Amino acid sequence: MDWNGKNIVITGGSSGLGKKIAEGFVRRGSNVLVFTLEEELGVSTKEELSKIGTGSIDYIRVDITNDEDCRDAFRKVESYFNGRIDVFVNNAGRSVRGRIEQTSVEDFRSLMELNFFATVRCTLLAIPMLRKNQGTIVNIGSLASKGVSRWIAAYGATKYAVAAYTQQLRLELKDIGIHAMLVCPGPVSRNNPRLYQHKNADQIPEAARRPGAGIKTAPVKVEKLVDSIIKGIERKKEEIVLPRKARILFVLYQICPKLGDWITRKMTA
Repeated sequence: MDWNGKNIVITGGSSGLGKKIAEGFVRRGSNVLVFTLEEELGVSTKEELSKIGTGSIDYIRVDITNDEDCRDAFRKVESYFNGRIDVFVNNAGRSVRGRIEQTSVEDFRSLMELNFFATVRCTLLAIPMLRKNQGTIVNIGSLASKGVSRWIAAYGATKYAVAAYTQQLRLELKDIGIHAMLVCPGPVSRNNPRLYQHKNADQIPEAARRPGAGIKTAPVKVEKLVDSIIKGIERKKEEIVLPRKARILFVLYQICPKLGDWITRKMTA
């Protein structure tokens, strides 16, 4: 597929996986807009990615958990791209760690606002512009969209919601030519792996604060993940799961939840 001149929008596109996805499209000649909450990150991302590839890169500062902020951002997108989007990537999100009995309703609500409700909010605003180009919605989930592990608090619930919402999008938007794809990566390789926020750290293993929440699995190479996402869009895949062998565990969960739980405990620090 020729990505030259295609219009791409990515939430959370000024850091982490979102920035790498932006880079992948810029290298292919696409016009990329990234949503960012932090102005400085937007500026640095624009400066850095402007030096690579043949595409263009710009940013919009927006709080995607705020209705009016979001509507204003999409008015800018509409003007910037003349009302047409080829790919919209719901990437923004965060995770926390903690024991489930110490995870409050407010903890769930806060995480759900960014990881799920913001995805819904942005998707609804993007659909009219995607319809014109019969574009693609990419929702970044997680292995936790399919099967959770210990210590990830409310994160798994939010990512399960993203998975269900993506399926609903596939079922209802296909008739108007919009493709929806769910991406479920395991822990992604980073030069400086971050330690996630936590509650009651003395009661959970130190490894649980790292990417993967202590699951004993090799990190997914970010370059491979980005390449898989772009190829998945081209081939109109329904979902991507990396590492692929994780699918075996998800099937086991459906057949025998008890066995699935046992394997997950064995794989977790």
